[in-house]
Amino acid sequence: NLKVGVTLTFIYDYNFIITVIMAHLDLMKHFNSTIRERFGDPILPIENPHANLSTMEVITRECGANAVNAMIASQDLILNHRVNAIAGDFYFGSCESAGGLAAANQVPHIAMCVGDTLGDRVRYPYTFRNGAPMGLAYDFMWQYMQFFKFRSAIPTP
Repeated sequence: NLKVGVTLTFIYDYNFIITVIMAHLDLMKHFNSTIRERFGDPILPIENPHANLSTMEVITRECGANAVNAMIASQDLILNHRVNAIAGDFYFGSCESAGGLAAANQVPHIAMCVGDTLGDRVRYPYTFRNGAPMGLAYDFMWQYMQFFKFRSAIPTP
């Protein structure tokens, strides 16, 4: 059985919540014939799954875009629910605290944010980012502005 914990911010990330729910539903189609009959074949098939993999469970916890809450949520998922991996929030502080806790407990952490320090393999050996570090994004934006000959830019929060 595979358990994945997801920490997220319900208030701000409603699109992410919907994505998690839909991904969970799609994964359940592999293990539950009733769901598969009702909603059709999985969008993302799992090819050659491990022979002992019979179920997958996704457990979500609210962290409110807060590093302390992310730490508490991650700790609950790791210690009380015994998850096999944690997928983190989009907020850097939340990713950092969850990544540190995941490292201490040797649990894989999939970071949804792109903070540069998460690439530190010593501090975050179990963290995997799903995007390029912000330094590359800044370089890309600068090259984009130069290529299209922008005269000015207004940063927004």
